[in-house]
Amino acid sequence: MKRNFAILLVLLLAQIAVSAESIKGKWQAEYRGKSRNIQLNLITHGSFNGSTYSLSDLQGLKMEAVNGDDQIVQFQIAREAGVFHFTGGFDRGKGSGNFYFERNADYVKKMGDLGYHNISERDLSELTLQDVNTSFISELKNLGYKSLSLDDLLGMRIHDVTPEFIRGLRAKGYSNVPPDDLQALCIHDVTLEFIQDLEKLGYANLSLDDLVAFRIHDVSPEMVQDLKKQGYDHLSPDDLVSFQIHDVTPEFIAQLKALGYNRISPDDLISMSIHDVTPTFIKKVISGRSDRPDVDDLIAMRIHGRHHLDD
Repeated sequence: MKRNFAILLVLLLAQIAVSAESIKGKWQAEYRGKSRNIQLNLITHGSFNGSTYSLSDLQGLKMEAVNGDDQIVQFQIAREAGVFHFTGGFDRGKGSGNFYFERNADYVKKMGDLGYHNISERDLSELTLQDVNTSFISELKNLGYKSLSLDDLLGMRIHDVTPEFIRGLRAKGYSNVPPDDLQALCIHDVTLEFIQDLEKLGYANLSLDDLVAFRIHDVSPEMVQDLKKQGYDHLSPDDLVSFQIHDVTPEFIAQLKALGYNRISPDDLISMSIHDVTPTFIKKVISGRSDRPDVDDLIAMRIHGRHHLDD
C-alpha cells in the first residue's frame, strides 16, 4: 500500500512539474497590409514576445479569415523544436485568442545528441519561434562552432547569421569570428557585398570593428568614391568615420576648393567643421581683403569670437 502511494505521489509531482512549466497564454495579432505580414504578440504571465510573420508561417490561417468579419480561427507555428497551437478569432485584420506550446520529444533527443541537455520548456518555445533546427546547429558545428550556448543559437537565428554568411566571411579572410561579432555584423547590415565594394576601393582587410563603425556612421562605398574624386583616396578608416561624425562631406571639400583652399589635411577639415568654419563664413572673411587667411587663422577666428563675421 505504501509502495503504491509513493508511486502515485511521484507521478502526481511529475505531472504538476510539467503543468507548471507548460507554456500557454494569450495572443494578439494585427495584419500589416503594406508589408502583407502579421504582427503576432504572445503574452504569458512571465513574458511578452512579439514578432512579424508571413502568412505562410502560420499554418492553417487564411487571408480571408484575417480580413473577414468575426472569423473563428485555428492555426499553428510548427517547427522542428515544437508546435504553437492557436485558437481565437480575427475581425478585419485584428485577432486575439489563446495559445499553448507543445514540445517535440524527438527534437529534445536530437539536441541531447548534439550536447544540449535539460532544455527548459521556455527555451524550447524560443527555439521553436526562432526555428533553431538541428540542421542549422550541425552546420555551425561543422564550421567550428561546437560549443554555442542556446542564447548564441537564438541570437544568430534572430539576426540572420547563416552558415553561408560565415563561409563568405572566411573566403574574405575573416575566420573564427566570435558569435557576438557575427551578430553585430548582421545587426548593422555588414553584408558580404558591402565588404566587397570596400575592397574594390582599396579598403581590404578592415577590422570587424571598422566595418561595424562604417555602417553605424554611414560610411558607404559611394561616399568613399566621392572623396576619392576630391583627391582624398588614402584616408584611414578612423578619418572616414570622423568625416561622417563631423559632417565633412565631399560637397564641403569642393566648396573649399572653389575658394582656393586645396589639399587641406583631414584633421584640419574636421577642425573646420567642428568650429563651424563654413564656406559662407570664409567668403565674408576674405571679402575686400588682399590676403587670404590660412586654415589655422580661420579656425582661430571662430574660436576667439569673431562673431561679427558669422553666417
